[in-house]
Amino acid sequence: MPAHSARRRDGFTLIEIMVVIAILGLLATLIVPSVLRNHEEAMKRKADVDLHSIADAVRMYWLDNHRLPTWTDLVTPDAQGHPRIEDMRDPWDHEYVLGPGVSASTMEVRCLGPDGQQGTEDDLVVMAR
Repeated sequence: MPAHSARRRDGFTLIEIMVVIAILGLLATLIVPSVLRNHEEAMKRKADVDLHSIADAVRMYWLDNHRLPTWTDLVTPDAQGHPRIEDMRDPWDHEYVLGPGVSASTMEVRCLGPDGQQGTEDDLVVMAR
């Protein structure tokens, strides 16, 4: 029996390893952008949920006190020791902004978005009535 026919094949060839690496690289280029896009959408969704929670707290404060609150009013514990909302920051680590609404009984609740600048197109706004 010739020596070359009894030889066992151990491991992978360089070509096989390169093909696997190329396939993994291709999969990564397809998956990573989708994951990053989903992350940004999740941050916007969290900010939207926070804005609605803050707007609800503003409404409750208005009903109890017949005036619009400041941020301090919302995070200060009530008589039972519970704040109306927890002191929070948006997903991009900026403060939420309370401002006057379109009438004396409304308030604008604003998230400054990723750029942290007020009045830009990435701001998210909810009106509390």
